[in-house]
Amino acid sequence: MSAYSPVLFGVPRGSILGPLLFLLYTADVASIAQQHDVSVHSYADDTQLNASYPATDGPTSAANLLLFIDSIDSWMSSNRLKPSADKTQFIWFGSPQQLRKITHIQLTVGGVDIAPLDCVRDLGVMLDSQLTMKQHVDTDTRSCLYLLRQLRSARRSLSHWRRYEHWCKHLS
Repeated sequence: MSAYSPVLFGVPRGSILGPLLFLLYTADVASIAQQHDVSVHSYADDTQLNASYPATDGPTSAANLLLFIDSIDSWMSSNRLKPSADKTQFIWFGSPQQLRKITHIQLTVGGVDIAPLDCVRDLGVMLDSQLTMKQHVDTDTRSCLYLLRQLRSARRSLSHWRRYEHWCKHLS
């Protein structure tokens, strides 16, 4: 049994109410995003923001994203929240030709500059800027090969186990 621990604010970690209360508390993010033509996807206590712009419209899209981030930052400050700059990721998706047209910008979240990445993880899937899935396939392949090597090393023990099962059948 767990030790008693009084909760002075919020809900205990792992509580069934945690995700629901988080979504209720952060519901204003969707209305702020809608004002800036940004879509919002929330999963448990994570929020993902997506915007789609033509590659040739780099300066306008960058300005819109920066205005949106300023709006979210103001909302968070007024609600005693602080953005997790260390968990914030930013990526441009497109063909190689489209990606070359994008002017280099950095987004500032919580006073920290966030540069665009070439690959991000979204619900366990590795997405690269050209959506080739190469990084995801490489990661899964490495993981499978590791597990196969582990099974190969356990094979020797399994042959002894089979002999033991065979011996037990003869006794009964």
